[in-house]
Amino acid sequence: MTEIFYEYMAQFLKDKNAQDVVEVGSDVQLKLALRLAPHCQRFQSVNFPEDHARMGGWYEMHQDMGGVYNIKLLSGNALELPLLISHADIIILQNVLIDGNGTDTDLMWKYRRGEAKYSEKEWNELVERFHKAEEDAYRGFLQVAKPGYIVRFGRPKKDERFRSMLIEKLGVKPTQIQTRELLYDNTDQVWEAYFLDNC
Repeated sequence: MTEIFYEYMAQFLKDKNAQDVVEVGSDVQLKLALRLAPHCQRFQSVNFPEDHARMGGWYEMHQDMGGVYNIKLLSGNALELPLLISHADIIILQNVLIDGNGTDTDLMWKYRRGEAKYSEKEWNELVERFHKAEEDAYRGFLQVAKPGYIVRFGRPKKDERFRSMLIEKLGVKPTQIQTRELLYDNTDQVWEAYFLDNC
């Protein structure tokens, strides 16, 4: 039977005796953070400042009612993680699109919804910016989680680009990468988790 991601991760944090955990790109209600924070000493959530503004009410409510006091919000771009945090035992990314400048995600949605016209060249340039941002961010993640683990959880991709990027561009050994199918929340959606062992 396939396990639920957050349940699997709670046990993973315990098994690795995780002290410092970082989530990049938390959901607005901080659901994953709330589920995992009790299993580590410090849980830091890194997001764009405008995302923190949307999370503010939820964060305060959880502080008042939830009894979880080890969650800290840090404003910044994923590419700046080595400047924000010196070390993390585990870095988690759940369904996160890494945006290098903070505006490309909005632009992508405008393109997809037909709110802005674009040429094939403009679309390809946008995709390349996302790929470059992802590569730069993971280069930083590997610095911060050394030793440590990086966990990426999202919808299964049909291409092998992510794995190739890790191995060919960032020098991660194939033996350091494990994948596992896990359920997204309490649904029947099976997503894919990548576990990078950087110990």
